[in-house]
Amino acid sequence: MKIGIQVNSSLDPGLRRGDMQNKTMSNKKIIQNIRGTRDLYPVDMRKRRWFIEASRKVLEGYGYEEYDAPLLESMELYVAKSSPEIVERQAYVFEDRGGDRVVLRPEMTPSLARMVAAKQRELPSLLRWYSLPECWRYERPQKGRTRNFLQLNVDLLGSDALEADIEIIESALKLLEAYGVDMSKIEVRVNDRTILKQVLLQAGGISEEQEKGLLRLLDERDKLSTEEFAEKWKGLGVSEAIREAVFGLLNSDSKAMGESRIATIVEALVRRRWTQVRFDPTLMRGFEYYTSTVFEVFDTSGKLNRSIFGGGRYDKLIESMGGLSMSAVGYAVSDVAIATLLQDQGKDLREPERAVVAALPFSQAEARAAGEIAMTLREAGKQVTLALPPYDMKKQLKRAAQEGVSKVVLIMPEELARDEVVVKDMQKGEQEIVKISELNKLLVSGSSR
Repeated sequence: MKIGIQVNSSLDPGLRRGDMQNKTMSNKKIIQNIRGTRDLYPVDMRKRRWFIEASRKVLEGYGYEEYDAPLLESMELYVAKSSPEIVERQAYVFEDRGGDRVVLRPEMTPSLARMVAAKQRELPSLLRWYSLPECWRYERPQKGRTRNFLQLNVDLLGSDALEADIEIIESALKLLEAYGVDMSKIEVRVNDRTILKQVLLQAGGISEEQEKGLLRLLDERDKLSTEEFAEKWKGLGVSEAIREAVFGLLNSDSKAMGESRIATIVEALVRRRWTQVRFDPTLMRGFEYYTSTVFEVFDTSGKLNRSIFGGGRYDKLIESMGGLSMSAVGYAVSDVAIATLLQDQGKDLREPERAVVAALPFSQAEARAAGEIAMTLREAGKQVTLALPPYDMKKQLKRAAQEGVSKVVLIMPEELARDEVVVKDMQKGEQEIVKISELNKLLVSGSSR
């Protein structure tokens, strides 16, 4: 028996029912999700799952292990260790019933440092860790930024070697390749904060507070008008010699690297085929815990007029949490940023191939047999969705196509009488009659012929 159907999503009966329900419920207000947050429907979750699995495959190939931490943290943790912009403008902060100020984590690095400091003597001296937490920031929703997002964090702790910085930056590039990003439209800008520190010292030096303010201002430079930048610079209260030294560095080229650590890192990455990497003396990044190497990934097409993600070295953070001195370098990237970058390149996050089988009885008379077949296949490790009454083969096939199942098992009266079923490949449109006893073997091999 040949079973065929053309699928037209515009005729989805479920959508028509939804339209009718909306009409009958038009006098009732539908509560919307909070502005800037995301509802993840099954198709979105399939893409998120693919993002997670692609990330895990790359990072575990480098020997990284996954960890996690609570969504809620003490506000004290972020006041002391995070970016002032995140703490003052973006953090979701509230007082719990015990009177403590807590925060929905806006980033993961302080939590990581807290965890390592707490059990440092029990942990290996070298750690390769990654995590995939949900993070929250109260910021203005815009292209590539939402208030809740999945953030991939990658960190290498316990080594101050150049090779650690190289591995971290290379793993970020490997991730971009795995996501399907057009690497010809990507640029990785790197800098070393110690170069600025040396320049400031040679020019007479400034206070610790002035230096923090200077780093924040340089990080915001591209977001400010010339007048705003000049006004904030004036507020730093630094000398003319400092101003000349800083602007001399910002206007320098790759020669400013000299024989520095960052020069070796850039050269090594370029030798390893990563020609997207270049030195940028203006790059600072806003987090106060960065100590030397910093980097950011940019889209050179100009469609996303800011960095996609970045990271750097934070060699003093573990110690500042009460732990022992421990070098560390890492980065973080959100699924929203990657999805936006791919969309700008005419692509999208992929979806894992669904190996779901649908068991579809022709009528109530075949329902019991369909249930038994579904149970047998599930016990053999298959993913099986079973049709529910009322049984309408045309609608069942349409629904199976909409759900993206790979194959359908049609339990038809004539074939069932011979202990057979019809198996239809939903992607190829091909079908064949199979003995029920051979069904599991067919679904593994793909064909009984």
